[in-house]
Amino acid sequence: MTRGPRRVNSITDSRAHEMALQQIDSERATVLSDIVFVLESSGVSVDRALGFDYLSAQTIERSYRSLVRSRSLSDEDLRVLERLIGIFLGELIVLENKNAAWGIYRGPYDVYSPIGIKLEGSQFVDVFLFCDDLQGKSVAGREDCTALECFVRAAAEVSTPMKRSKK
Repeated sequence: MTRGPRRVNSITDSRAHEMALQQIDSERATVLSDIVFVLESSGVSVDRALGFDYLSAQTIERSYRSLVRSRSLSDEDLRVLERLIGIFLGELIVLENKNAAWGIYRGPYDVYSPIGIKLEGSQFVDVFLFCDDLQGKSVAGREDCTALECFVRAAAEVSTPMKRSKK
């Protein structure tokens, strides 16, 4: 007997997504200090105050890539740092794009994380997908540590529609 796809309890999923969004909301307040803590705990000295700007994005990315090259982070610590970078990236996108906000994707397409940035015009940016295994991706800005900045500037182009297009 073959079984069909497992039915997902949308009420349970919706509640889990709401809780995940609340978790992100609480992490947003401390994300910069959390990133500095992880970097400095791993032996990287952060020589400037971080903010939600492109210079800070370059500092974070340069430090991240240095840690990856030196293999100074455990896999678990690397995932934590990538998640924090995702939150940082989301905050930067929100600041750069009018009417952008953190939200839950409820569209017709599969996404890596249902928590991300909603842009004007029913678009969704999956910041966590971009940051997951960032060191292994061939993306614009990789060579000069401006990949985070390039991603923020291209947020609308790399977004996922929240509605199917009508043809």
